[in-house]
Parts: sequence; structure tokens; C-alpha cells
Amino acid sequence: MFKSTGRQCPHEVQVKQTTAECGVKFKCPICGEILYITPENGELNNRTNELRESLELLPSLVPLRIRCHQKLDEWKDNIIESIYEIHRSKFNEINSIYEELAEEIIKFKAKSVRELDMPMRDCKPENFENIQDEINRFKNKTLMDVVYEKIPIYDKLKITTIKSKQKENQFDLTCLKPIKTIPLRTTSTCLVSSGLYLLIKQTEQVCVIFDQNDNKIHEFNTTDIIYDLCWSSYMNMFLVLCKSLLLTCDPNRTFQLNIVREMNASTKCRENDPWSISVHNSDAYVVYSSGIIHRFKISNWEIIDQWSSNEILKKTDYAVCSIRNNGTYCGLLILQKDLHWRIDLFDFDMVQQRYGLPIDQAPDECSLWVNLTVLHNDEWLFCNKYSNKVYLIDSEGKIKQIGKNCTGACLMNDQCVGIVTTEPQLEIIKL
Repeated sequence: MFKSTGRQCPHEVQVKQTTAECGVKFKCPICGEILYITPENGELNNRTNELRESLELLPSLVPLRIRCHQKLDEWKDNIIESIYEIHRSKFNEINSIYEELAEEIIKFKAKSVRELDMPMRDCKPENFENIQDEINRFKNKTLMDVVYEKIPIYDKLKITTIKSKQKENQFDLTCLKPIKTIPLRTTSTCLVSSGLYLLIKQTEQVCVIFDQNDNKIHEFNTTDIIYDLCWSSYMNMFLVLCKSLLLTCDPNRTFQLNIVREMNASTKCRENDPWSISVHNSDAYVVYSSGIIHRFKISNWEIIDQWSSNEILKKTDYAVCSIRNNGTYCGLLILQKDLHWRIDLFDFDMVQQRYGLPIDQAPDECSLWVNLTVLHNDEWLFCNKYSNKVYLIDSEGKIKQIGKNCTGACLMNDQCVGIVTTEPQLEIIKL
């Protein structure tokens, strides 16, 4: 069966019995002689064919890997959808509980305020103690944390007034100093934060990324005009809306850019550029400057709903500049034909909930590069790069100028807001 060459080895027979049937250069483990052992030609050809067939099976692993990736993606989508369903169920449950208690809270507050508004000569320490006891009982009864200050004695009543004034000024940028400043290449109206990273548009096609320590860690070029940026917690990615493309920027893959949709060709709105984007749970809302809004399902980026400009804009309106949402409402920043802006609130089916008041004035009808930012407590921040003024719109729609020399802003976390100034630089301000 075997042919061998080389010097005679007394252990050759034993080596032949233990060696696989293929050509091999073998060193005898007993005496150290080198044996060159080869199988017969016929057997060699059979073995060669077997190996070739085995090798030909290897490419089939590629589609197997693709199928595994697809299964993994399906699993991810199912898990995310399940989490969203649980969140939505609990969210509605909490809303239901608080709605049931709302009337009782109003009555309780009215009763307590009447007692506190009694003339000082009629007030006694026992009155305050009674109100304190009622608050404690109310907390135990409703399982709600009623926020209150400990009822003060007579000589400390002024402290409450001072604290109230401080609270009113907490968003007044003229009263707040930045805890850090970062030089920028240019000013910007377009920036967004994920909590861990801050993404800022710096030129028409370039964005820079900063980490939690405010260090610049990445920069990318989209090769297309960037119109808006937003963060999707559902995808755990940034979304970059360009003139003709919608891109994702993945922080978990070194900020890799991927095209998820070609905007103009798919939406048949060549006469309107996609101007602004906002994400709510598993849906993305894209607004066009003419007022058309498309609602996409993020899982497949198909349009699941759309609204015409006649459903969104009034006859006295010119364009939509921005769309943002705070989890409760969609806020649309609208430029009127009289060149004033306003912020209208809609629900997520685009049914109008509030008509806003006029804010500042635009130099012309092409002045769409402005900034709308969501704050806490149903408040909104409007930065007008044309006048460099900043306005706060509270939960009742009241407007107040709170700063100047700013072109853009975004909420970075629960404690800080990032402000782009005309310097240009980014100022991190603690609220």
C-alpha cells in the first residue's frame, strides 16, 4: 500500500500502520529517521477528489451566515417591539392613575390655599401643622409624591417667595454662566445629543461628534447637504436627514454611516426638500418645507401615514421650519407670510392641539434655518440665528426672550443644555 524512500527504519511497519493515507514527511518518533511515505496513485486521486468536494462545500457557509444575521435582526426587532409594548402599556396605566387623581388634587390644593390665604391675625401654628398632616395623609392615600416645602413659621414666609423667583429664572440664559466652552469651526442651528454623544453640523456636508467629556472624537462628510439631525432611542442611532438621503450614524460601530432611504425619489416630492425630522418611539416624522409630512415605520422605512400642507398650514402660513416632539406633542415651527414664526402643537396623528403666538421676525421668506429645542415640563426653546435671540415658550404658550447671541441649542441631559453662540463656540450650561 505504501512506498517509502530513505534509510531503512526498523519501525517503518509500525509507522505505516499509524500514518493517515496521504503524502507525508514523517519523522520516526522512536529512532528519528525521516520517512517519506506516499499512497498509491489510485488512492491519492480518490483522496484528492474527496478533499476537493469538501472544499467546494465551504462557500455555502456565506448564505448561512447571512441567514443567521437575518434571524438575529428579526429577534432584535421582536424584542424592541415587545419592550415598546410594555412601555406603552405602563405609560397608559400611569396616565390613567394620574387622571383619576387630578380632580382630587385640584380640590385639595384649593382647600389648602384658602387656609393659607387667611389673614395673618387669624393664622395659628396649628393651622400649618394641620395642613402638613393633611399632605402626609394625602400622600399615603394616593401613593403619589406631593412636592412641597416644609410649611414655614411666620418669620420664614419670605423664603418661599425668594425660591419661587429663583425657579422662574432657571432658564434665563442671561443669569446662567457656562460650566464649559468648546471652540467650533462655524456657528450652527443643527445639533442633537444622545446623552453620551453630541452631534453638531459644522458645514453643509460635515458633522463633528463630541463625547461626554466634550472631546471631539469623530468627523464625517455626507457628500450631500445636511438639513437636520435627530437621535432615535428605538434604533440607538443618530439620524442624518440630507437633501436626497436619510442616513444612520451608529455610535456602536465607530459612527458608521448607512443609507436607509433615498428621500426625493421615494416620496415623489422633488419640488420639496425634506427639511426636518423627529422620532417618536418606532415612528419617524419627516416634514417638507411646503408643509407635507410623512410618517415612516422605522423597522422598514415605509410610509405609513401622510398629511398634505392644507392639513398642516393655514392660508396665512408660508412654510414649516422644524418638527420636534417632547413625548406628548409634536411641535411645528411655522413661518407665517407676515414673516413671524410661531409654534403649533399637534398630537401624533397630526390633530392640532394648540395654535401658537407670533415669535420674533424673519428677514425674508427664505429664512428657514432656525432652531427649535425641546426642554422639560412641556417647554420649548427657539433660537433665531437671524436676530441671534433666544426665546422660551412655556407650557401655556407664553413667550419670553431669555438670551441673545445664540444660533442653536439642544438638551444634552436632565441637567445641561448645549448652546451654540455667535463666537462661534459651544457653551455647556447647567440648568
